[in-house]
Amino acid sequence: MIQQTVASAKAAGIPCGICGEMAGDPMFTELLLGLGVNSLSMSAVAIPLVRAEVANIRLPLARRFAKRVLAAGTVSEVRALLRQRHERRGASDVYVSSQLGVYDDAGL
Repeated sequence: MIQQTVASAKAAGIPCGICGEMAGDPMFTELLLGLGVNSLSMSAVAIPLVRAEVANIRLPLARRFAKRVLAAGTVSEVRALLRQRHERRGASDVYVSSQLGVYDDAGL
């Protein structure tokens, strides 16, 4: 859904931003940037961690990662890809993602 929204915004020549918990969760930063999201709006406490993530992300790699996530077949696969990538990049574990534990494959 995010990919479709970004594509529609791009086609219309308007920016596409994400607000809220997902935008402020460093676990999702690379994915969101890879999908083409232009701006992230979050609570002030999340800004330092997300800013650090943004500073260390290379867009070509983020785009490739986003394609891998979009190709995943289940929520469990998406969750695993996000966690593995976040850990591999040496990202901070200070912020514990609440988003990854909400859904499971049974709800699909």
